[in-house]
Amino acid sequence: MEAKRAVELDPLSALICSALSWFFTLAGRFEDALKIAQDILEFDPNNFYGKYSLAIAYARMGLHEEAIFAFKGLEYFYYTPGYLGSLYSKTGRKDEAQKLLTELLHRWEKGYFPPYVIAAVYSGLADKEKTFEWLDRAYENRDVNQYYFKVDPLFAELHSDPRWKEQMKKRGLAD
Repeated sequence: MEAKRAVELDPLSALICSALSWFFTLAGRFEDALKIAQDILEFDPNNFYGKYSLAIAYARMGLHEEAIFAFKGLEYFYYTPGYLGSLYSKTGRKDEAQKLLTELLHRWEKGYFPPYVIAAVYSGLADKEKTFEWLDRAYENRDVNQYYFKVDPLFAELHSDPRWKEQMKKRGLAD
């Protein structure tokens, strides 16, 4: 894997290490992703990439409270609300997820906010109708966040729904 080789060549590059952490996350190797994120933060405790990689690894490992804590301070990153909304729902904080969703919808109405991220919050709230509605908007608006749509863990619960295959097909990602 090229990312592993890049880390061997430059082990102190937080950007390279976080990319490897993300690749491990997408491959389902969450412990490996967590270890790399911890390594990044060991040599640079305030590094954005390390913090974000740590939060995502925790989320994917089912360590929801740890993930929420790790995401604190990263709210300004456009994709964080998708994870936070999902995590709030999974930890029984539906009110917080709904409040976050209301804020995102307000931002959408005032201008633009990535519809893909709004879909992620709806997915966390287990509202499949609204999730697919916002995934359609993401497609129509050519939302850049769709680049890893096929493997995005925030939509894993939708894979058994027949509409998922339609979403995949229209994006050219069908098997």
